[in-house]
Amino acid sequence: MCFVQCAMRFKHPAFKGEEEIRALTIRPERTGSKTRPDGRGGIRHYIEVPFPAAEFDGVWLGPRSRVSVSQVQELLATHNLTVPVHRSRIPLR
Repeated sequence: MCFVQCAMRFKHPAFKGEEEIRALTIRPERTGSKTRPDGRGGIRHYIEVPFPAAEFDGVWLGPRSRVSVSQVQELLATHNLTVPVHRSRIPLR
């Protein structure tokens, strides 16, 4: 757990200009959680956390993300959010 908390605080220096918020909750007790496929044949447990729409000022997709800009824009639109969506151009080595 300590490693995960530490890793969440670090970011490749090339991405310094892309400010972001990272959030992770590890909860051994899964009572009341929802589930969805994890894309690898397993199940991902999650909880929904309300996040004020006014806090979003943009979305950055990583250079290796398989999600398209238009997919994210469509998802945001379903929640009445209109913010810029960018794909990072910073290469990772």
